[in-house]
Amino acid sequence: MKNHQAEKLVPLIKSGNEKAFEQLYTLMKKGVFSFLYSMTNNYHVAEELMQDTFIRVKQYIHNFQDKNFVAWVLQIAKNLCLNHLKKESRNVYLPEETARTIVDEKSDFTTPLLDTVKKILPEDEYKIVMLFVIGEYKHKEIALLLDLPLGTVTWKYSKAMKFVKNYLKEIEKEGRNEKF
Repeated sequence: MKNHQAEKLVPLIKSGNEKAFEQLYTLMKKGVFSFLYSMTNNYHVAEELMQDTFIRVKQYIHNFQDKNFVAWVLQIAKNLCLNHLKKESRNVYLPEETARTIVDEKSDFTTPLLDTVKKILPEDEYKIVMLFVIGEYKHKEIALLLDLPLGTVTWKYSKAMKFVKNYLKEIEKEGRNEKF
């Protein structure tokens, strides 16, 4: 994601230019979505929170000071997500098997490979991989977003990717018929 591209659109959006806002949405939606998905692990919730994020961006664009615009947008997304997760923790749900019987729904965002990666990686490494690979964030942006040192982010990403590659090689050696 190009921070300078997004920041160039800010004055236009502040002046009410709808096309500039559409360009911003197109530029940032994939990254914001992947960040939210990494926090919620739910395609539909992440999609809804992404829409809410851009509604808030449009509402509060006049409050933005000339700092890092992408970090500002992602902070809005993070706050919305944390509020959502806090509300969700208070809700009571049916057991998973019962829910599957009632609604047989599969997330549009999962694939066998992503499911496997989620199973084999610790949550923090999975988030970093999702933000880098799916969200197309740079390591520096991920570090700011997750409030981690840049070296930690690059190390965890490298470690996670090596682990995934080795895991997939082992599967291939064993001749398992898992499809990715």
